[in-house]
Amino acid sequence: MVVFKKLSLILLVGLLPVLLWMSTQASISGDEFLHRNQAEAVVDYFLSSGANQKALDTPVTNLKHYGQSYDNLASFIARSFIIEDIFLLRHLMSAVAGWLVIFFAFLMAKKTGGWGTAFFTILIFSISASFIGHSLNNLKDIPFALGYMAGISAIYNLVCQWPCFKLKTAWLMVAAITFSISIRPPGVILIAYLGLTIFILAIKSYHKKELSIKTIVVLFSKSFLIMAAGYFAGLLLWPYALQNPFKNPFISHQMMEDYPVTIRQLFMGELIWSDMLPWYYLPWMMLISVPLLLLLGLLMFIVFQRFKHNPKAVAILLFSILFPVIFILFRQSNVYGGWRHILFIYPPLSIVAGLGLHAFYQFLRKKASKILWVPAVLFVGVLIAEPLGFMIRNHPFHYLYFNPIAGGYKGAYAKYEADYYFNTIHPAAEWLNNYILQTGEENVKVISNFKAVWHFRKNKQVSSVLQSSWYNRANYDWDYAVFSATYVHAHTLTNGLWPPPGTIYSINVESKPVAVVVKRISKDDFRGWEALKRHQLNEAKGFLASSVTVDSLNEGAWLNYSRTLYQLGEYEDALLKVNKALAINPLLEPALLEKARCKLQLGTPDEALSALDFLLKYNVKYLPAWELKATILAQAGKKAEAVHCLKKALAIQPAYKPAHDKLLELTEKY
Repeated sequence: MVVFKKLSLILLVGLLPVLLWMSTQASISGDEFLHRNQAEAVVDYFLSSGANQKALDTPVTNLKHYGQSYDNLASFIARSFIIEDIFLLRHLMSAVAGWLVIFFAFLMAKKTGGWGTAFFTILIFSISASFIGHSLNNLKDIPFALGYMAGISAIYNLVCQWPCFKLKTAWLMVAAITFSISIRPPGVILIAYLGLTIFILAIKSYHKKELSIKTIVVLFSKSFLIMAAGYFAGLLLWPYALQNPFKNPFISHQMMEDYPVTIRQLFMGELIWSDMLPWYYLPWMMLISVPLLLLLGLLMFIVFQRFKHNPKAVAILLFSILFPVIFILFRQSNVYGGWRHILFIYPPLSIVAGLGLHAFYQFLRKKASKILWVPAVLFVGVLIAEPLGFMIRNHPFHYLYFNPIAGGYKGAYAKYEADYYFNTIHPAAEWLNNYILQTGEENVKVISNFKAVWHFRKNKQVSSVLQSSWYNRANYDWDYAVFSATYVHAHTLTNGLWPPPGTIYSINVESKPVAVVVKRISKDDFRGWEALKRHQLNEAKGFLASSVTVDSLNEGAWLNYSRTLYQLGEYEDALLKVNKALAINPLLEPALLEKARCKLQLGTPDEALSALDFLLKYNVKYLPAWELKATILAQAGKKAEAVHCLKKALAIQPAYKPAHDKLLELTEKY
């Protein structure tokens, strides 16, 4: 045990400077700009004594419903000490929160299974690439995991001390509830956990006649004070909650459970809306992206450990893991971005795995033949080396890790959304910034599928930094582009279309290009689009014909070429051109819609409907397809089916005006 104690402390202490160092090289994540801006608005709210209401007006981002106290604290500090690079500060703070998660997990592991369990728990964290990656720049999920783990530790202390309420435990519980709620409304789960724990303990004690009703009432009163103190303290840095402390937090919690924003995720090679992902999305994504050492530990826990030692701690840990997952699966909650929404269960999960690995070690030490030691040690060594090697090779993109079940990152590429936080954009944008400075070019226009303005903020040679998806790049004026492979169709990534023509630099992970810098070959595609918008069709036709000659893999240019020819009445040629776009990307939704329009004009409505059905099977939320399908059905005299299509569109988006207008037209006409 002395060896485990020394190794645990060395590993625990050593992780802090390592995490801090790695965080200084971390990228700006996909949500950071949004949360930084909201945090600045929150600071303005408090500095103006509530007069500045910008923090309460977030109809698009819904960020008023987040406490996001850790983000707010970062902006308070940056404003107070005039720190210009706020993202560096944020990343350092994220690393501190990540280390504190590990620290609380270490304390709980030690209480649960001793120094051996504590060592194996920290070892698991040390090679947990996803957790480490998020610890570098995720000020939502990592701090929430910290509050959750601290709360679990406090509840265990309470169980051990029952029927006493030690002041230290009470304050830890208050702090955990406060911190969790101040990050996200679901932090109220700790209040529910505490209430359930007190109820079970009180019933058990009363049944055994260990406590009187009076004593139980006193204990419930104390627990209520803890809950109330934690709840109201958790609202102090949350402007929306302060408007109505009793109503608004629960409105926000309900919104989180039925989150209105849906995102299409690449899952098993298909783009699927996040509210339509299969029930096994979360457990599967976790299974293929946690280190195999953790999975071995969980297996060994089932085989050797179970409830043999410290059943109270094990029961609390298992409940804290299983309840949130079962609740999310039962509610069919809208989740995306891998398993980051349940990242808070990873600390207790690691402790349970640590228990299993320690039990496995004890089995080998006491009962197994010595001949088994060498292969066992080698096997565990390989399980440690595999994720560690990935992190070393691909620093700082640790969270892109996939384990051998998925075939590693190479096997997961184009099958699963990996860089959902656009972390690889950062070094690509920094490279382009330096490249532009070296070339001496002026009035340079940059585009990206990520908010990249920050990276060029000091470069006076850059006149604009716009944001666009990869597939809409033809419609913007740009000289250089920085594109992540995130949200790019699997077909594009796997059929020699990526990296695209004009690529001058790429960020690779395990030899796969995950972000690219592209120099524009020609602006004729953009000129053609502008002419098309002005309805200067012959001019548009000339530009777009020139564009696809220079870059035949520009699906956006082919699509606009088809649109131009369609408006000129050249339907057969328009169909040929849109098929060129679909040859590059068979799932390009606007091109499938354009194909259906061409088929309709060419007198083949059945083929048009077939194209629309294919499109809607791929993306049931593509509203223009429902509208066009309704139009075709109505023309065929199938009013009921047309109305059904329009109602489907309105069920998806009640504010979709074209469907309203078409429904009104059908009602009046028939």
